[in-house]
Amino acid sequence: MGAGASFRYLRFEQASLSSTILGTQELALKRDSRTISAVVNLGGGLVRDDLRGRLIGEGADLRLLGINVPGAGQHFDSETLQEHVAPHCRSELLYKCALSGKARTVFNGLIRVDAVAQKTDAYQTNRNILLSKEARADSVPQLEINANDVRCSHGSTVSRVRAEDVFYLMSRGLPRELAEETLVFGFLDEVIARLGWQDMATPLECRISQRIKSWQN
Repeated sequence: MGAGASFRYLRFEQASLSSTILGTQELALKRDSRTISAVVNLGGGLVRDDLRGRLIGEGADLRLLGINVPGAGQHFDSETLQEHVAPHCRSELLYKCALSGKARTVFNGLIRVDAVAQKTDAYQTNRNILLSKEARADSVPQLEINANDVRCSHGSTVSRVRAEDVFYLMSRGLPRELAEETLVFGFLDEVIARLGWQDMATPLECRISQRIKSWQN
């Protein structure tokens, strides 16, 4: 990304369950450039994403977004790097996964800050919701900081849908399937909103809705 440039990218993947998908994305951001990059994985039996962003010019801003919605025996693996090599830059990662059946996700994320990258502002969040007892999510967020004037944080959560939340929505007249779908959408909607691409929001929501319904049938 050249100085002052702005770029927004979305990769949507819904291949057959017999597919193996290996994806690599490398970004380099120069001074005052801004990039929003999102990945939405619904299909594929085995999916591996390797996403690397390097902030090489002052004032660069990088946002990495991800949605994984695996079911059955699907395995989604995400490897991310936010590398700050210039001062006064900002990066933020938000990945959310909703798993059903015997699905599994693995997230390995690293924020790396070089010694010269003072005034770095970097965040990394991975949240997972399990919709079955067999689903499994492994999350390993990491920080490697070599500068002393930075603001960095990371975090991850793995939790199940609470029965009382489903019951609450059902008590308001929603059937169980719609109640569960509503909870999943409420969980994932933050990522779609941050993409800030209104023309793509409705198609994404429709595809995700179809994916959730396929679990329930």
